[in-house]
Amino acid sequence: MMKGKIAALLALFASAVAVSADNLEKDFKNPPPDARAETWWHFTTNHITKEGITRDLEAIKNIGYSGAHIFIPNCYGKIPNVPDAQIMTPLWRELMRHAGAEAKRLGLSIGVHNCPGWSSSGGPWIKPEDSMKFIVHSQKRISGKQSAPITLAPPPANSGFYRDIAVLAIPANKIPPTPKISTVPETANPNALSDEENKNSFKLPIENEGGKASVLLEFPESVEARTAELCFEGKRIHFEADAYASDDGKNFRKVGTLSYNHSNDIGIPKFLSFGPTAVKAKFFRFDFSYKKVAPWNKSKTPINLKSIKLYNDSTIPNVQAANSSETTYAYNPPVGKADAKAPAVSEILDLTSKMSPDGKLNWTGDGKDWIILRIGYTTTNRHNAPTTYSGLECDKLSKRGLDAHWPHYMGVLESDIGSQGVLKYSTIDSFEVGGQNWTEGFDAEFKKRRGYDILKWLPAAIGYTVESPAKSSRFLFDLQTTVADLFAENYFDYFTKLCHDRGMLSILESYGGGFDDIRCSRTADIPTSEFWLSGGTTGRHAHSASNFHGRRSAGAESFTTGDGDDGYWRQHPRMLKDSGDIMWTEGTNAIIVHSYVHQPLVNVRPGLALGPHGSHINVNTTWWKDGKAWVDYLNRAQTLLQRGRVPSDVLILAGESLPNRRTRVTSYDWPVVYAGYYFDFCSPKDLLDSIKISDGKIVAPSGVKYSVFSLAEEIRPTLNTLKAVKKMLDAGIAVCGMRPIGSPSLSDDDAEYAKLVNEIWGADNSKNPRKVGKGTLYPEVSALRALTDLKIEPVISAAKNFKCIARVCDEASIYFIVNTNMSNANGEFSIRANGDKTPEIWNPATGEIKPLPQWRRDGQTIKFSLEFDPKESEFIVLRDRAEQKHFEKFSAQKAEGYVKPENIDIIEAKYRLRGTKEGGKDVKEILEKVYPDGFSVSNRLFGDPYPNKFKELYIKYKVGKRETEEIVYESENHFWKGLEWMPPQSIYPTVLDGAPAMVFEINGSAEGELSDGAKFSTKVENLPRPIKLSSDWSVEFAKDLGAPEGEIAFDKLVSWTERPEFGIKYFSGTAKYSKSFDIPEDFISKNRKVLLSLGEVRETARVKVNGKDAGILWKIPYEADITNLVKPGKNTVEVEVTNLWYNRLVGDEIKSPLKAGETPKWVLEGKSRADDNSRYTFTLSKGWTAESKPMPSGLIGPVEIRAAEVVKAD
Repeated sequence: MMKGKIAALLALFASAVAVSADNLEKDFKNPPPDARAETWWHFTTNHITKEGITRDLEAIKNIGYSGAHIFIPNCYGKIPNVPDAQIMTPLWRELMRHAGAEAKRLGLSIGVHNCPGWSSSGGPWIKPEDSMKFIVHSQKRISGKQSAPITLAPPPANSGFYRDIAVLAIPANKIPPTPKISTVPETANPNALSDEENKNSFKLPIENEGGKASVLLEFPESVEARTAELCFEGKRIHFEADAYASDDGKNFRKVGTLSYNHSNDIGIPKFLSFGPTAVKAKFFRFDFSYKKVAPWNKSKTPINLKSIKLYNDSTIPNVQAANSSETTYAYNPPVGKADAKAPAVSEILDLTSKMSPDGKLNWTGDGKDWIILRIGYTTTNRHNAPTTYSGLECDKLSKRGLDAHWPHYMGVLESDIGSQGVLKYSTIDSFEVGGQNWTEGFDAEFKKRRGYDILKWLPAAIGYTVESPAKSSRFLFDLQTTVADLFAENYFDYFTKLCHDRGMLSILESYGGGFDDIRCSRTADIPTSEFWLSGGTTGRHAHSASNFHGRRSAGAESFTTGDGDDGYWRQHPRMLKDSGDIMWTEGTNAIIVHSYVHQPLVNVRPGLALGPHGSHINVNTTWWKDGKAWVDYLNRAQTLLQRGRVPSDVLILAGESLPNRRTRVTSYDWPVVYAGYYFDFCSPKDLLDSIKISDGKIVAPSGVKYSVFSLAEEIRPTLNTLKAVKKMLDAGIAVCGMRPIGSPSLSDDDAEYAKLVNEIWGADNSKNPRKVGKGTLYPEVSALRALTDLKIEPVISAAKNFKCIARVCDEASIYFIVNTNMSNANGEFSIRANGDKTPEIWNPATGEIKPLPQWRRDGQTIKFSLEFDPKESEFIVLRDRAEQKHFEKFSAQKAEGYVKPENIDIIEAKYRLRGTKEGGKDVKEILEKVYPDGFSVSNRLFGDPYPNKFKELYIKYKVGKRETEEIVYESENHFWKGLEWMPPQSIYPTVLDGAPAMVFEINGSAEGELSDGAKFSTKVENLPRPIKLSSDWSVEFAKDLGAPEGEIAFDKLVSWTERPEFGIKYFSGTAKYSKSFDIPEDFISKNRKVLLSLGEVRETARVKVNGKDAGILWKIPYEADITNLVKPGKNTVEVEVTNLWYNRLVGDEIKSPLKAGETPKWVLEGKSRADDNSRYTFTLSKGWTAESKPMPSGLIGPVEIRAAEVVKAD
């Protein structure tokens, strides 16, 4: 039974769903559960109630989500005197069973993060031997013969856990004499800093920004040194340090720097390298300063310098960034002389067998200078977080880690929730637990994968140069690559296997660690990324892994926020749509909303939150009821975006010497993107085991066929990657890439590597394309020239202000197009034709499907024009339908006397030199003629007052009461802020009763040509003027939220924040606007639409006309077609407008301040507000003060009723 269940799930999620065109339409109108948005479901305290769970899940079902993913970051406050459902107690397990039962009743799926908190996989059950581990060491310098035994101190360890790896001796240079030491600020006995046994450390006053300290070493005479060894007390310290040398103590030159922030730091020595070549000087000064780190990475102890010593041994700068003990994964080129001499592997002595378990080394030395290293490993001591139920993180490099972890949390929830038949997913969220570079058997894995023994290279892993800086860098890359391989296989891949074995699907946010993001996403059922409302994303690895490896979905933890202006209940559907649309065009197609927080207290609002993190979207959100329109939009769109595959023509290596560099930007190869092509990233491993080459194409496991392969900017590919490139070229593939300069891996044969480079790029290093085998090598980064030479049509060509994504399957070609401007835009597009299929517009906001009114075939493409409202998005779908008569050419002219939008005042406009504040050409009169259209800042528009100089437009203007001051750089586009609420009326083509027609929102004329060759010309001259409705409204605010009761007269429409009444200014919730109006007899006619335009609305509106529903308006333009709802004579309109919680939170802070985390008595008594009405809101989080500015709210307008004439093109 289990095998059948998981087989069905995998069949659904491991491939794009193939449907007929008719079923596609059916699903679009009624999206299936697997296409619907889902939500994280965070339990942020130990107060959990059955009543709250039921209410949460019913709300999740009603808004249109198909699933909820349980996370337990239960440390965001505590509510006193309520049941404490600590994780794993009988009460907690009973509540989880209740959640499963309610999900089953409602037809919802449940997902679970695999451990308490959100990162990553751990808990109190993990023992140190099953935890993440890293290399540590102690060292002892000896000179001359020693008396045996030599005592080797145990390296520092966490949690009392330590295991030895090896004892090695490396040749050392002579130690410089003891210097005289002084410090700033002064400290007692500074000369003690030359002794590592120093008991009087120097407290560096650098914990806070602006803090500085210096240490000066003065030697009796000039000494040679290549390294400063810094020893500190404490753990997880962070600092900046610059080293300077001087011959006279007055004139200093900089010789080195160290920026230190190591999450696994436990007091091991830090090396500040001067480079491979010795620095000779008498004075050495070290300037320490504050290093900014994330709050959770701040040192928990004072930053106390214990000792500082100079040595003439070569060390590796910033080795923690190259040895996988942190989260970086990158080849670090040697600094300075790459082939500088260092101890050879053959010179390093293995003394492991000579040390007894108590650290006694039975060795006397040979009379030379040696550094004896006792190397071992300990737990990283990283814990799953954030949660009160925390323990060590499990080992990520060995399967024993997940085996030790899974039964204690997921195993329990399998029993409690899985038994209900609703547990569908398990998740690894973003990786936030630092690095790991050792596990039992790592040495054997290294030798198996890299082909040489790691033992005598281990000194390089702790910072000592071995052989040479160049070879040490290459060894460290091999170390990192081995770690990355084991992360992929024994953590991420194995996690998916554990899910499948138990009938679940895996969701992997495989980024943020010292591993290859794309490789680690390979086996995920839903590869997943993350994006923020303020902009920014964890990258394209999830989409590429999905499209390349054949997954239906590329997920995203969506709409994340922080402490910025978009956090703390300031999100609304229009904002969320704009953010989500952009991520869809980047390849995401499965929104998982971040977040819904469990609301155990059903009497209070807005309730609990996840601190500043995530959009606060739950049943207590003011606009939750209206939000169903937004979720319907998500679900319809994802129904289309999860069909087929993105037709990528280029496969790009995401990186090898720096594996994650390209995927962590929102886009790449801009010439290719702007030309209208798509690409996928791949990992080096994909080239070795996942691609096939057939008929001159690279074929991915998903079936996507790529015509071009690009190394992009990679100039240090490994030998295996070069071999894969040569194989592609021999088979006829076009390959782009710059000539490599060398392998990052010590495993590779340099002679074979050089020979292969010459075979591919030629000996003359030409910049021109060259034939290699049956293919062509383009020695350049961008793939655009290769695509052009191959005569491959762009997938979709559009102006830069549009962003697009395409999906193609046998039944249809699907194009999603977004106008990124805050102004209307008429776009010209060209798309691949896909045979004889005909184009339609599928509107995800309404579910409406209609023929595309204006288009023409041009060879293998379809060209069309389409007008978009501000931030509007549409789907163009090509499918098998009988071709109807349509416009091929269309042009319109607004009538003379066209009245521009009102209330514009251009105060000042100067076209000036960039970066200056004075002078410039006055262009106010030019812009008054351009307004209200958007424009490009250019010499063409303004003339060129400063030839061959970079310029900018400074402009200050008012639209209505809103004043805006902007600087727009030359060549950038500008739109008038405030006009997005009042889109200009236009004349555009449409379809009426299956025939081409035109909509005249304003008097004017139109002409053009139809697909049957017929020409047309039409004019409309007598449209009635709009009916203005911006005055004399009656407004009634929801009760018990602080506003005056009863109907309030609004003589004119303004933001609630501009009203004098405190209860309105700081009101949050819904207010009903009512008004009656007259429609003249001649305003309504057979071929005329009647539109209600609300202008500016903050934030959602439910509209009724004459008591009949006109819909929910939640995005620009806030317009409703009321043609069938109005009548000549008297009419009524009601508009229920809902704003955000932020205003009431600020107002309550003014009248009745609460500290973050404080729970007032009235909350515990089950009341919804304070007895004295001084406070109407409750939450444990706080991101505002009494001085915070309330947000614009309500129906602001201008409101008007407009007529639009619809004329057939006869």
